[in-house]
Amino acid sequence: MGGGRRPGEITVVVAGGAPRRRDMADLVAEVEELVAGGTRLKDACAQVTRDGGASRRDLYQAVLAHRQD
Repeated sequence: MGGGRRPGEITVVVAGGAPRRRDMADLVAEVEELVAGGTRLKDACAQVTRDGGASRRDLYQAVLAHRQD
């Protein structure tokens, strides 16, 4: 390559996607399904919140509140 030109390199910066916001009632139902299958409540909350949508603590509290209704 003559003339002082070097092969170019480009960098593409892509921002991460926004966290998925899911309805708390759907998350509670998903936790209850896991618990019915034998998963501990604490572990089920951790599993369901792994991909975002709510904090484990908030989901745990929502499940307990749902059970009181």
